[in-house]
Amino acid sequence: MVDRSPKKKLRKQTKGRRANNVMLGKINPVLLTDAYNLCHQDFKINTDWEVSHIHNRNSSMILYGLNKTIEYVFDTMQITHDNVREAEQYASEMDVWFPSDLFYSILDDLNGYMPVTIQAIPDGNWVPRGTPFCQIRNTVKGFGECVTWWEAMLMHAWFPSGCATRSFQMRKYLDSKKLSPNRFHSFGFRGHRSLEDAFWAGIAWNLFLPGTDDFHTKKYTNANMSSIPALAHKVVEQFDNELECYIQAIDQTAIHGKKYVSIVIDTFDTDNFIDKYAEHIAEYAASKGVKPVYRPDSGNTLEQTIAIWRKCNKWNPIFIIGDEMNFEKAKEYDDFLETYNIPLQNMTYGIGGGFYNNLTRDTLGWAMKTAYSNGRNRMKFSENKQSIPGKVQVVKDNYGQISVFPEDMNIEGYLPMYMNVYHHNKDPSSHYCITETWSTIQNRALWYLDIEELQNEITLSNEIKEEIKYIRDKERHSVT
Repeated sequence: MVDRSPKKKLRKQTKGRRANNVMLGKINPVLLTDAYNLCHQDFKINTDWEVSHIHNRNSSMILYGLNKTIEYVFDTMQITHDNVREAEQYASEMDVWFPSDLFYSILDDLNGYMPVTIQAIPDGNWVPRGTPFCQIRNTVKGFGECVTWWEAMLMHAWFPSGCATRSFQMRKYLDSKKLSPNRFHSFGFRGHRSLEDAFWAGIAWNLFLPGTDDFHTKKYTNANMSSIPALAHKVVEQFDNELECYIQAIDQTAIHGKKYVSIVIDTFDTDNFIDKYAEHIAEYAASKGVKPVYRPDSGNTLEQTIAIWRKCNKWNPIFIIGDEMNFEKAKEYDDFLETYNIPLQNMTYGIGGGFYNNLTRDTLGWAMKTAYSNGRNRMKFSENKQSIPGKVQVVKDNYGQISVFPEDMNIEGYLPMYMNVYHHNKDPSSHYCITETWSTIQNRALWYLDIEELQNEITLSNEIKEEIKYIRDKERHSVT
């Protein structure tokens, strides 16, 4: 008889609150903020009307991921009474207080949605340093604190933007060398700390680079992605005769009608592989109409490449190196290969964690700052950290240069850059959230590859400059 009773003794026991993986459980959206925001509703003089900008104060970038992040944060996170009660409890336990009146008003008057309007430059655009690429304001009087409640969540889009910018730089390098965009190949999936990061980095890579082993990204993009059959150490280890493994891989590649197969060379003795197997593999593969891609994966991979190149030169061997690879190292390796007259098109680089591991929010310098509050234009100014005051419009001229003007200024001959992304107020019928397809974003991003000199700094109109000067002078001369 099979015992089908619940196996209580096998259940993991957790005292107190369950320690569920936050990615797998239902997230309370009210908690997705920095704790210091809880007291700001009471600290401020008033929260009637507020406007904030998100800008990139450190570096120009390809903007990517913000559109979907806005949708995820504002359009899918509807606040409930249970959410608010839980937040109240946790605030009390953390020895701070919670703005209960504000959130019960969101529940009672606004159906649980934040009453804000969000404008943003569309994803895929090149954004010069210092651009207020997103502008957020409240739509109902007294709800100004809602503008920045989910600031931290919006900041998370720095990562896909950082990845897209690096992918763009890598593609620009390949184009400058007249090399195939497949020459950089993503090995990035296994190095990520979460599926969310893997998702964003993978599809940001695909904006400009089609070569990838990130199989999951095929579901989310329309990219013309590609990979090749490849051996892994685990396969070579299974064979008692090492050479038989390589022959098997070549045969199976030919049977399946494929032209390339990656051959990892360092499962056992790399020198032995080069001395005994490299030429045999090249000759046998050629007889089968298959091209082996030699993969040195440990030790001095460049010396190993040169050794195989010399032994197998008549077959014009090709290679892929992924060991501790990143963009900067790939460029250094290219310089080395050129000194040995090895054609760069014969080398591909597999880039894993080196694509994204050194990216941080400070790489692009994402920050969200108040631009209008308590009835006046506001700004932050300190050394290297100046924001832009007031409600603004971001526009592009006929030469592609991006500038910032006051929102209420009537200007002609400019293309507006802001797209209305999200809106909610007391009228449910006015609610909207506009998102774009991945292919639309990619087509927009690819356009920038043909621009030789990209704008590196946002242009401020004279009116904005005057307002900045006025605020700075006023603060300097204010009496404490």
